[in-house]
Amino acid sequence: MPANQRYRNPELIQLLAGHYFLGTLRGRARDRFETLLVSEKGARQALVYWEQRLAPCYELVPELSPPERVWQRLQHQIAPAANSAPRPSWWMAAAAIVLAVLLTWQWAKPGAPLSPQVAVIQGGQSQPLWAVKRQGQQLQVKALGEVANPDKDYQLWLVSSTSGPLSLGLLPQAGSRTLAWPSSYSGKQLAVSLEPVGGSPTGQPTGPVLYLSQLVVL
Repeated sequence: MPANQRYRNPELIQLLAGHYFLGTLRGRARDRFETLLVSEKGARQALVYWEQRLAPCYELVPELSPPERVWQRLQHQIAPAANSAPRPSWWMAAAAIVLAVLLTWQWAKPGAPLSPQVAVIQGGQSQPLWAVKRQGQQLQVKALGEVANPDKDYQLWLVSSTSGPLSLGLLPQAGSRTLAWPSSYSGKQLAVSLEPVGGSPTGQPTGPVLYLSQLVVL
């Protein structure tokens, strides 16, 4: 397919725009997309779409400072002139997590009636463990990290300021799972507790609460 026709493919334009926004589109591909931004209205619309939907996800990631030994190792591997360059900002960690969520599901295309809510549940050192997407009365959850624990289950809770924690179900330790979202609840705060196999026997968290996260609208 000729290049000029290939870049008229709406799905390809959407994918390129998402990577451009995250900063993961590099080299010639980035140059070509910037040319498209000048000449193609569809490319500009796609970039605005991702800007509006991915920007809130940066709130999910705290600022990170790599250990000093990492910087020392890098300084020995790069040119001396680069030592004065500013260190990478925390947003690179955010971009990695957002990209993981982006690749987890096929997001609704522009104009879809319902905007999904998403959350990334993180472990130690901000390692992404689960990606969560709520759309309507369904909650899709996908395991992203190493969470296998044959002797325990991870239980997801909706935390409300007006009532006690409400169980949303057990999180998958591998693969993905669809859970039901309670129609009478509209909270956004999520919590994960470590429970016996099969989940809490009391309807309330019985083990330690390991992780917290919050749903944001894309």
